[in-house]
Parts: sequence; C-alpha cells; structure tokens
Amino acid sequence: MDTEKNTLPLSHAPSSAAPTIALNNLPGFDLSNTIAMLGNNELIIQLMEIFYQNSVDTQADIEANISQGNLDTAKNIVHSIKGSAGAIGAMLLLNACTALEKNLLLGQTQTYANSEFAILLEQTRKTIQTVLLSHELNKKS
Repeated sequence: MDTEKNTLPLSHAPSSAAPTIALNNLPGFDLSNTIAMLGNNELIIQLMEIFYQNSVDTQADIEANISQGNLDTAKNIVHSIKGSAGAIGAMLLLNACTALEKNLLLGQTQTYANSEFAILLEQTRKTIQTVLLSHELNKKS
C-alpha cells in the first residue's frame, strides 16, 4: 500500500514539506478496507464530512429518545451510526455502537456502554474535524 497517497498535509502555511495526517493511521480508525474499496482520498474525505455533519445531534437525540422511553428509536439511531462508523473505518465507535445497541435491546439505558459511546462519538468527530480542517487548509495552499 502506498502510504504517501493516503496522507493529507497538515499545515497552516503552504509548504511542500508540510507534516501529514496519515488516513491509514488515524486513532480509533482502521481505514484499510475503506482505502482498498475507494482508493481515493477525496471520496473518503466526503464520507467523513457527511458523517461529521450528520452526527452533530446524535448523542442528544439518543438521550432524548431514551429519556422518553423510545428505545426502538434510540436503537435505530445507534444502528445507523454503527453502519456509518463502519463505512468510514471508525472501529472503536462501531464497537461502542454494538454494545449500546445490545443494551438498548435489553432495555438497559443507564450503562457504561452509553457513556463509552458518547466519548467515542466525540473523539471520532474531533478526529474527523482535524482531517477536514487539514484538507481545507491544503486545498487553499
């Protein structure tokens, strides 16, 4: 695998020697399948951007549905995030989704899995935000 083609420069100043973010080495991610399927950084970035935009209110939506007793709706939201997490290679988040989904199926709403999910969702969003910002900066340079 060509590591160079799967990296994005990370720099505020234009430079041909800018540090890079390796898409195949993001914390909490395993993009090997996504890179193999798409083979194109732009498509991967687009998927990450869609995930980032669509997950803004996810935790609040899940919590609201749990507090209102709408566990099926909460479970469906988690299931959707799980599929999206898999598509972008966010494996730690995918695993947390699986655990939370199982707990919601069992009616367990006050669990570690929910807090782990919330933490990993936020970490995933921050990682994606870093990638997106780097990508934008480098498009301008």
